[in-house]
Amino acid sequence: MRTKLLYFLLLIAPFISTSCNKEDDPIILTGNWYIDEDYVYTGIRYDPNVGQTYPAAVQYLRDHEDDFCEPLKELTKITFSGTNQVTFQYTDSSTETGTYVQDGMYFVITCDAYPLGLTGGSDGKIIELYYPTEYMIDVLKNILTPTDPSETVFESLIQTFVGVATYRTVYY
Repeated sequence: MRTKLLYFLLLIAPFISTSCNKEDDPIILTGNWYIDEDYVYTGIRYDPNVGQTYPAAVQYLRDHEDDFCEPLKELTKITFSGTNQVTFQYTDSSTETGTYVQDGMYFVITCDAYPLGLTGGSDGKIIELYYPTEYMIDVLKNILTPTDPSETVFESLIQTFVGVATYRTVYY
């Protein structure tokens, strides 16, 4: 009986070592990541009561979604080093250097453009940068003209306004 049990344990031992107890492989950010312009988007949640009062502002948000994405596409390449340094390259070929801190699949980049940090996530195949409401509101304010609804209308209307830019290790 003991021999059968020993053979059984030897037979299943390789499967036990690769079962549910296996930890995820670490996410490696090091290298070059390029913008995938097909996966740059925004999400806006607004107060429907304020929206009823200012339907032109709601329509403006719908009509200008592509305009809100354009500034996110200006960051064309991100290079992560193994020393927690990160370099941004923009469409005009200018660069900016900062640092990053990684915790599993999430990371925060800090540099002059994002002194409070820019949060991102990765599964090792893609990177997503998450632009917060404050940043996206600034994007909105920069494209408003005197004939558009006022900044104060949008500030009362918008509850959440986020942008997401996706990067891959392959150039698109």
